[in-house]
Amino acid sequence: MEIKLLQIGPPKCGNYWLYNIIQQIYRLKGIGYKSFISKQPVYGEAQDWDLSHSLQAGIDMMDIERGKCFYRISSAFRTPIADLDEYLSHTNHVWTHSEVGENILPVLQRFNKRVYIYRDPRDMAVSAARYAFTPYMMKYYPHNESSVESYLQNNLQDIVQSWIWHVTDYLLLKGKADIHFLAYERLLEDFDATLAKLGSYLNLPLNRDEINEIAQRVDFRRLQAKDPGHVRKGKRFQWVNAFTEDKKERIVDKAGPLLKLLGYPEEPDEKLPEDANQFDFAAVKEVEQELKSPGVSKV
Repeated sequence: MEIKLLQIGPPKCGNYWLYNIIQQIYRLKGIGYKSFISKQPVYGEAQDWDLSHSLQAGIDMMDIERGKCFYRISSAFRTPIADLDEYLSHTNHVWTHSEVGENILPVLQRFNKRVYIYRDPRDMAVSAARYAFTPYMMKYYPHNESSVESYLQNNLQDIVQSWIWHVTDYLLLKGKADIHFLAYERLLEDFDATLAKLGSYLNLPLNRDEINEIAQRVDFRRLQAKDPGHVRKGKRFQWVNAFTEDKKERIVDKAGPLLKLLGYPEEPDEKLPEDANQFDFAAVKEVEQELKSPGVSKV
């Protein structure tokens, strides 16, 4: 059966890195590159656009809203997908940031593989704040903030809130949609084992030599040299020096139940996050109820 993979994740959680990893798996396993967008007239025009990274014009990006699907290039172009079957016949790797919404499950089930990447929301927020000041973001998402610090001060609540429900809602769909979950931090610090599990999920098992080759090809220094405006250091615990103690406590007060479930500590430690693929529905549902409780504070 031909693979039809949907890559999912909140923004600034390692999506670009994961995309490159999956493409390297495909290459080593002899799975040819298929792209719907590269066959559209707009693709040629997009070669001259100011985009965030070198691959962006050729990536099959999808928005899913109330069961309807749209294909797009960055924030510069978006149009409805008239026939999802026709669309899927021309691609084997689609990327979405879409949240769980009305009638999303039937769309997810049109793919035979679904991979979800997530990250500690505190590091995600720091990454998003820095990214907000790149030329690309200032062009498509202009704002009036004067510094990374002020951006975090005024947007942290929305970033954390969005992360909470993006991750929770997809965890609740895991059983119905057979989603494979990847913690960004596990890729950072236990790359070989995490990649091997991904290969197994995709029914594309990887041997030691293949894992080593992929590790070299998706090394951060290599990707950063290719796309310096999009790829930074990729380190954990950048949030430690970015937030006041009060902000750190408020994030834990708001997202604490989900941080605890995922294995993200209140203070830095050397432990890896939990493997979300092992969670049962009841545990996630319990966290959902805690997050909805009136006592959860604002950031």
